[in-house]
Amino acid sequence: MLPSLITKRYFKFAWLLHEQRIIALMLFFLGFATIVVWVLVFRLDLKPTLVIRASASLKQEAIAFTGTPAVSYDQLAFFITAVLPRLYTVDETGYPFLLLLQGLVDPALLTITESGFVASATDIKSNHMTQTLTITAVSDVVADEKLGRAAAYVKGYVSVTLHHNEALFYPYRAQVLLAVNPVGLLNAYPFYVLKCEEKTGPKALDWDLVHDNKRFLDL
Repeated sequence: MLPSLITKRYFKFAWLLHEQRIIALMLFFLGFATIVVWVLVFRLDLKPTLVIRASASLKQEAIAFTGTPAVSYDQLAFFITAVLPRLYTVDETGYPFLLLLQGLVDPALLTITESGFVASATDIKSNHMTQTLTITAVSDVVADEKLGRAAAYVKGYVSVTLHHNEALFYPYRAQVLLAVNPVGLLNAYPFYVLKCEEKTGPKALDWDLVHDNKRFLDL
């Protein structure tokens, strides 16, 4: 009887020792895992944040392609100042800048301008004529986002020289209508010249009082 009680006591104490060893082993692994996690957190805090953005959906791409871009006055004025004088630049050797306006100006307007230069080619050569346009102001800008158009009133003067020694100056006024255009290889701007009504000479100055860009915007 006594040996059996001693045996039972021994097995109970023996199991408690194993249990303590198992608990100690579990605590060791938990402590090790905790240290590993904190080391990883510390290492990740030292690394720069990397943001990966998903590509735009087809709907977003379509809106970006066909939507009306936000155009500032500086962009519009720079575009007009850079493009419009090229429609007037001509000398006895020809009109080399006209071809550069493809994609920037409506083709019908380029055709009309070129036809005028061709018709006057003989007079231009015989008189050693040069013609340039200088823009002094771009004002009265109005825009319609729904139509995708913007209109501006342009002031300046046309300079004409004859026989290399005679210079003539004419007042110049124009109502310019711009239309939204997707940026491409021919045109790095988000718009192009859709229409341009011009007046040169004494009548140009009278136009300052009667021009209406809002009406021109709906043409």
